Amino acid sequence: MSRRTTGPFGVWAETQRQRQRQQEAEARQHRQEARQARAYERRAAQSYRGYKQADAIRRTEELDARVAALQDLLASGCRASVFRPSALMRAEELPSLAAVIEGVGRREPDAVVEYFSALPRRVRLLPGQQGSRRVEVVVPALLL
Repeated sequence: MSRRTTGPFGVWAETQRQRQRQQEAEARQHRQEARQARAYERRAAQSYRGYKQADAIRRTEELDARVAALQDLLASGCRASVFRPSALMRAEELPSLAAVIEGVGRREPDAVVEYFSALPRRVRLLPGQQGSRRVEVVVPALLL
């Protein structure tokens, strides 16, 4: 007896077989697409992990370089001499006030300006009449 029969039952059976083959083909296609999607996701995940690993290596190298620079800075700071405030102080010689008064008497305002500009005060030159200059000395209240 043949599997394929003629008549309405044979047509119905053939239609059912075609429908089943089509469903199986669609299922195979769906499984193939799912496999491809999983493979793509795997490749994307590997690529992302590779990127993150390369970024982590780069950042680690940057941090190592900064740590080495800071260690060098610390080592050079430790080798340096100890800071003392006396190192900031320096001796300074000022002309005597008597010499300045003589300069004023001889109309040498530059001597006055030089004297007072060396002091921790402000000196302003004021315009005078006929080429002469007046000197105004502004002395901080603490020095009075």
